[in-house]
Amino acid sequence: MGKGKPRVLFRFTDEHGIVWTVWDVTFTKFKHHRKPHCDPAATSRVFVPPAGAKRSYTFKKGEIRTLDEASLDRQLGQAAYMHTGEPFDAREHSAR
Repeated sequence: MGKGKPRVLFRFTDEHGIVWTVWDVTFTKFKHHRKPHCDPAATSRVFVPPAGAKRSYTFKKGEIRTLDEASLDRQLGQAAYMHTGEPFDAREHSAR
């Protein structure tokens, strides 16, 4: 593991049974940088599915970065699809 890389994985299963890996991150120099989970310095939460497009939720000012089911479900529902450099076709992704 590299210096400063979080070593704990957190997984969240949504109401459709999809298991998402959750990372709290900052975004600088055109790149996401992982932070420890619930770190108040994190500006976004990234949801990574086993296959398909990653999603990113931007924390609101003063929002507590908890990892409870209700917060994660709300954040995932409000998360935007992340650009991967590939053409995006919304028909390939299920509605949430």
